[in-house]
Amino acid sequence: MRDAKVFVSYSNRDAAVAEKIAHALQGVQAPRKWKTFLDRKDIGAGEDIRKSLYANLETSDAILVVAASPDAVSNSWVSYEIGMAEGLNKPIIVLTSNRYSPSDFREDFKSFPIITFDPEEPEGVAQEIAGRLTSLAARK
Repeated sequence: MRDAKVFVSYSNRDAAVAEKIAHALQGVQAPRKWKTFLDRKDIGAGEDIRKSLYANLETSDAILVVAASPDAVSNSWVSYEIGMAEGLNKPIIVLTSNRYSPSDFREDFKSFPIITFDPEEPEGVAQEIAGRLTSLAARK
């Protein structure tokens, strides 16, 4: 089975948590090996941001939105990336901090599968993410 690529979308406020989650997901090996693309972090200097985002979303198997707080989901880049992912029919999973209730988030986020995680131990959610992404891929 080929490696799976996951596009990780996050606001600057959640960058450290997103990086830890992405790194942990890369360590999950079964049933697939996971590669991650950390949106703005993995775009090279001088690259056209929108073209690079689109190209990486297009080649991703899914998008993972790290929204550690309700404020993070109002980030314009996160909204832009979600809109592109929806246009490309990519599965979207939203990660929310266990410090908030899903009802604290924007109404449109509630339509996506949500995984709650502990921001003090973001690595702990990697196995659950892998399982959900595998399940979503199987439904395609």
